[in-house]
Amino acid sequence: MGRVLLVLCAFTGICAPAAPAASTAAAAGTGSRAASLTPAPIGVFPGGVAARSVANFELSLGRRVDFAHEFIHKSSWSSMTDVRYLKSMVDDGFGGRTVLTVPMLPDRGGTLKQGASGAFNRYFRLLARRLVAIGQGSAVLRVGHEFNGTWFRWTIDGAGNSSRYKTYWRQIVTTMRGVSGANFKFDWAANGGSSWVNGGKRRLRAETAYPGNEYVDFIGLDVFDQSWAPHSRSPSARWQEFLTQTDGLNWQARFAEAHGKPMTFPEWGLVKRRDGRGGGDNPYFVMKMHEWIQTHPVAYHLYFESRDPNGDYRVFSGRFPKAAESFVRYFGAQSPALVPALVPAT
Repeated sequence: MGRVLLVLCAFTGICAPAAPAASTAAAAGTGSRAASLTPAPIGVFPGGVAARSVANFELSLGRRVDFAHEFIHKSSWSSMTDVRYLKSMVDDGFGGRTVLTVPMLPDRGGTLKQGASGAFNRYFRLLARRLVAIGQGSAVLRVGHEFNGTWFRWTIDGAGNSSRYKTYWRQIVTTMRGVSGANFKFDWAANGGSSWVNGGKRRLRAETAYPGNEYVDFIGLDVFDQSWAPHSRSPSARWQEFLTQTDGLNWQARFAEAHGKPMTFPEWGLVKRRDGRGGGDNPYFVMKMHEWIQTHPVAYHLYFESRDPNGDYRVFSGRFPKAAESFVRYFGAQSPALVPALVPAT
């Protein structure tokens, strides 16, 4: 764990004493845990014109955020290398760091197998050069995220795809690191809870696609308050699911510690869904995320202040009044780094 804390210190500049390594009970989500005295860096995906929407989020939160999150467009190879729209984050005065989600493949064209062969390295070299040119040469790049799901073209579902994903990741990282002026960090980020495949007979496993410590700086996980389990209406039961599911929170903590890497949450959020599977206005989820973040070596966490066809995640939309109050309490300007009575030990 000492190595992880040194990496956190170097990356964030926050070098205050952090939480000691989690005990077996803590890793299982039970018992007492020591919390860090320093809040983990927070950021946001603002879901709009980046700098302007970040500023609106900051006004609601009552403090500056440390990170802004944006997505590289993936409609084509051309859109994946056109980053002019990102320059506005610098021009409009955002002074924090940037996390960019980088697709491995566009919506049409190319395969993991071709990527693993190096066929697309030229696109990632061009992307790196253009990011450096607009002042984003030190961005965190979340490449090929949520690969343990089945909804992106870089899914590891399919014979040989885990191996192809790993090899392609190494091609991308090596290529982008080789560009003059590049100082990127790379976040290997799974989805919280792997997809069932083969007609529900097995689940994908993120660790089968790990590219290796040399090519990864952070171990990330996306976590949203939603569930399709029979207990989906119980906030506490959902939280236990998030902890214990395949590629859940407990897995991330163990895997990151085993590999000496800090953890991240590039996307997390409350959820209201039309199908009722979201947790809705749930301050318990906000409290538990705060507790988890403060008791683990988290380099950054990014709230997903947006909406999409699946649901609404915007904590400050007015649709989550109780959770929004809790969010400001735990993560806002007046929030304590350590809330002593989050959940009593049992």
